[in-house]
Amino acid sequence: MAHQDKVVVRLDEAQREALRKIVRSCRHPAALLRRAYVLLKTDADGPEGWSDERVAEALSTSRMTVQRMRQQFAREGLDATLHRRRPTGRQYRKLDGQHEAKLVRSPARRRRKGAAAGR
Repeated sequence: MAHQDKVVVRLDEAQREALRKIVRSCRHPAALLRRAYVLLKTDADGPEGWSDERVAEALSTSRMTVQRMRQQFAREGLDATLHRRRPTGRQYRKLDGQHEAKLVRSPARRRRKGAAAGR
């Protein structure tokens, strides 16, 4: 990604204070704290204004992770960046009850049980 295409994070004072409060409390999940630190450190109007590489090194993460957080902040805002979305897709079982029962009583499974018991 070229330098002129870089997404610039600009926090207002209320957002900056909310992030500082999260960081100071240390009572949040590590992922939320990391995201708050990234946004604070990359804030162009804030006192830090670090590069992606510097933030990644300081927080033991990758430059691409920092870049994705910047992009998400620009697209979706502070709340969406801080809090993960729950998956929307439903997880379907690979086997239904009938196929599962058939697998449990399969001959190969019985042979393995018998071989272990015969030793």
